[in-house]
Amino acid sequence: MPSFFIQYKTPIISSLIVIFGIILYFIFGTSQPQEANVQPIQKIQETQPPLEKEKPKIEPQQLVSTAVIVDVKGAVKKPGIYELDPNARVMDAISLAGGYISTADRNGINLAAKLQDEMVIYVPKKGENKDNPIIQSPASSPTGQQNSSGSEAQSVVNINTADETQLQTLSGIGPAKAQAIISYRTDTGLFQTIEDLKKVTGFGEKTFERLQSSITVQ
Repeated sequence: MPSFFIQYKTPIISSLIVIFGIILYFIFGTSQPQEANVQPIQKIQETQPPLEKEKPKIEPQQLVSTAVIVDVKGAVKKPGIYELDPNARVMDAISLAGGYISTADRNGINLAAKLQDEMVIYVPKKGENKDNPIIQSPASSPTGQQNSSGSEAQSVVNINTADETQLQTLSGIGPAKAQAIISYRTDTGLFQTIEDLKKVTGFGEKTFERLQSSITVQ
């Protein structure tokens, strides 16, 4: 055996070196290219910017105006047309118009009445005809129509259907008289004619004469 190993020592060692080299190649040589192939992919993925989420489209909303526009006339400091909140009252419109002048007759004006769009608020002067209009609703006669005294016509109120606020738009009708009309309707029934208003407590002949042109039962 020793003589055989000595005789073939060189080729045996060479073969072992080759085999060892092949083993090393498969262990270390094949793993390096795989890492080389994976790293560029990772770098590409890292350099790509994150995709932005699509923002939801916001449809423009149509703006709806809810303000009311009223015309304040008569014995106020700054008569004119004013735009107010839909929940505003007559007192707010008069205040916006600068308030009363010294000769204003404040009696008979229902300051608590709720405003309506296109409403006309007329503040009379002291000594002015009591039949002059104070508040004209949009449902009244056409704009610009005037009576013989030059004031715009007052709206007609149905005393069978009007609520307390609407009744108080009548000249000289406050909360107590408005409630008296409603109580009469509840206890007795609807008014058959406007003259029946004189049957309500607190409504005499003079009061009826002042109101007859501005009330109806139909």
